[in-house]
Amino acid sequence: MHARLPAFLIAGLLGAGPASAQQMASAAPVAASPVTTLDVAPTTLDLKPGVAGLFYVTNHGARPVTVQIEAMDWHQGDGRDRLVPSTQLLTSPPMARIAPGGRQSVRVMARVDEGREHAFRLLVSQLPDAAGESDGVHVLLQFSVPVFVDHDPKVLPRLRWLERDGALIAVNDGAQTVKLEALRVNGDFRGGLSYLLPGAARNLGPAMPGARISAQDGRSGRDLSGTVMQADSADAPG
Repeated sequence: MHARLPAFLIAGLLGAGPASAQQMASAAPVAASPVTTLDVAPTTLDLKPGVAGLFYVTNHGARPVTVQIEAMDWHQGDGRDRLVPSTQLLTSPPMARIAPGGRQSVRVMARVDEGREHAFRLLVSQLPDAAGESDGVHVLLQFSVPVFVDHDPKVLPRLRWLERDGALIAVNDGAQTVKLEALRVNGDFRGGLSYLLPGAARNLGPAMPGARISAQDGRSGRDLSGTVMQADSADAPG
């Protein structure tokens, strides 16, 4: 799957938990410069421990682009993603300059123990180009690509739906990450998608005990429907 996104549309289009993109602009009082368009593929990477995989960054723009590829450990706490530089996920090259129309391949390998799923992110960031910053508004792109290592498709997702202080809390009791999609509460669409790492919880807006939930795990295709139960003090992690 490719993610080919024009620069003036990039902000937020890969957001909502999985792959996200941020924009940084340096303004000048003239017309915008030619659109920079980058392509990253795949938008989710699945690896086996110690086995290298390939990731691609393609420059569809009219100018050379320099990108930095950073490997990050991915954790979740307090309902938020937390990324720290990884010593277990390796990338080569960590930086590349891509000609117009060019494609850069990146080798990615994880040195982790087998037997459980590990979650990482690749941050692919476009770097400023001093040679072309005098003629308009420049938007720098950043993609955040999920990387999963040692995923077992036979393991079923386990999700609980709890109500706490009037909010719907989804809790992942399973051993692998859930990609929450097509969430509806009593038939009302809540929109977006959200990744829940093992043991993590996320506030998904208002709900009352007894509300009917319909949702799907985008990774396994499994149904995640259920009924909201009232949480006690020990039910949901923070």
